[in-house]
Amino acid sequence: MVSLTVAGVLMGVGIPQLKRMTDRAALSAAANELLGDLALARSEAVTRDVRVSVCTSSTGTNCTGGGWGVGRLVFTDAGAIGAIDGTDLILKVAGVPKRSVSAVGSGGMPANRVSYVSTGQASATGLVTYCYSGEISRIVRINGTGSARVETGVVCP
Repeated sequence: MVSLTVAGVLMGVGIPQLKRMTDRAALSAAANELLGDLALARSEAVTRDVRVSVCTSSTGTNCTGGGWGVGRLVFTDAGAIGAIDGTDLILKVAGVPKRSVSAVGSGGMPANRVSYVSTGQASATGLVTYCYSGEISRIVRINGTGSARVETGVVCP
């Protein structure tokens, strides 16, 4: 009987903590995936000596709106800026984050696209903030040189 009581108490405490841990992991994974996409775009722009863009995409085949919480494309962007056309090559298709997290661009960050030029500089600086209700946000920050990093933010509403 005592062991059942102890097991019940441990489950009552452990299950909410497990959920919180998986929520935090989902936020970190979403932010780190965007960070990886930005690093890929920057690296490929320098290597290929051509503009490379990261854009939001709900289709996986062309750039669409919808903000940073939908899927993304990384592609060479030699033609019309921000559109896949002619000789552009899709380098990566990233799907929607596995958990429902919100992602909002701010501080100069466009709602749906960032481009890197052959020097490695980005077309914009700013933030993308990933939130999941009640958790500490993760922020992807792009600075003036085009470098990006993940930071811990504030508690999400």
